Amino acid sequence: WCDARHLYLPESDALPAVLEPALARFLGRFGLTHVTAHDEFRSESMELPLQNLADRARAVSLKRSAIYALHAPDPGILISGVFDGSEAIIAMSDAAHAIARPEVDFEVYPAGPETYVDWLNPKSFFPREA
Repeated sequence: WCDARHLYLPESDALPAVLEPALARFLGRFGLTHVTAHDEFRSESMELPLQNLADRARAVSLKRSAIYALHAPDPGILISGVFDGSEAIIAMSDAAHAIARPEVDFEVYPAGPETYVDWLNPKSFFPREA
């Protein structure tokens, strides 16, 4: 069913297609018309028009794999999928954050220098051993 509709599953370790329109709206706030799309290992990439992520567009993929990351060096944004989930990690420069705040388009959990490395499963998630 997903293959017939050019969708991919979160288990494919890629940005979920359901996020594409929201990503297009967010990235459009920077005045961008294109971003660079990468596969998981950054061995394949392409320039991707934001209109290809629009509401009525088909899910986007690279020639040999799904899209894992979107990059716009100016103003400094990297959006990357995470394993086995529908979350995305958005890394932004201070300049980019001043232009557009991700909480306008997404449910966000800000990460700082003290953020636990496995933030999806914080230490408090696991029961303490007696």
